[in-house]
Amino acid sequence: MKTIKIFIPHLEQLGEELIECLIQTLQMSLISGIIAFFFGIVLGVILIVTKKDGLFQNRIVYGVFDKAVD
Repeated sequence: MKTIKIFIPHLEQLGEELIECLIQTLQMSLISGIIAFFFGIVLGVILIVTKKDGLFQNRIVYGVFDKAVD
């Protein structure tokens, strides 16, 4: 604990604020991760079903989404 006080002397004053900021950061990361996951699933499904020999083969849609993902 002494080492922490030497390198970060104001840590005790920032304790509650630091915890609040860490929680906000975790919430932001979790929410953005969930959103990115669902967009990734949707884009992946679109690419799979519209590719050549896919269920709904569509070269234009596949080309647009393929370029957008790259």
